[in-house]
Amino acid sequence: MLKYTILVLFVLVSVASSYLYVSQGQYVWQNQGQCSASPTLVNVTVTKNVVNSFSANYGYPFLVNVTVNPDYTFNGLGALYYPGTWTLNGYTTVKGQIISQYNLLVVYNPSTTPSFGGATLNYLLVQCNSGSSKSISEQQEEANLASIMSGADN
Repeated sequence: MLKYTILVLFVLVSVASSYLYVSQGQYVWQNQGQCSASPTLVNVTVTKNVVNSFSANYGYPFLVNVTVNPDYTFNGLGALYYPGTWTLNGYTTVKGQIISQYNLLVVYNPSTTPSFGGATLNYLLVQCNSGSSKSISEQQEEANLASIMSGADN
């Protein structure tokens, strides 16, 4: 009996320690497959299993009340702005995948009201990028591969 109790505790600790979570902090936000000369900095906050993100410079929301699911996917709302402005145009639904605790893949779904064609964005934690042995492009490539494998773009 003791042997089985120890085994169950070991399994529970293993599962708990392997749980992916979203790290709170400042992220580089970029369109998937594109490298920007001036990347957007985004502050990400996490309360329980709800994620929100804001422009680091102006405080405008990007991700709003995004709920993280047990399978490391998430869904919620994404703010849409008029092109070239910080004037809010509306919201669209978002879904995504936690690639690692330092990397999120976010799919902004197309919307008719307001008119928006959709986008796939990559959030990379700044602190992780600056101390990582992998370049941002290598991390992006891993995120792209994970996206293809998980079918996040479908």
